[in-house]
Amino acid sequence: MNTKEFGQHTGLGFNRLVQVPHIEIISIMRVYTINKYMLLTY
Repeated sequence: MNTKEFGQHTGLGFNRLVQVPHIEIISIMRVYTINKYMLLTY
């Protein structure tokens, strides 16, 4: 679920509060999964 769909379901005001942490969580998860994949390949 992207931020636009999330905002439509919950409301724009709530989306503004959640948008930045939501992006941070995605970036942290990407780094975590990439590091896990690198460990598995090597």
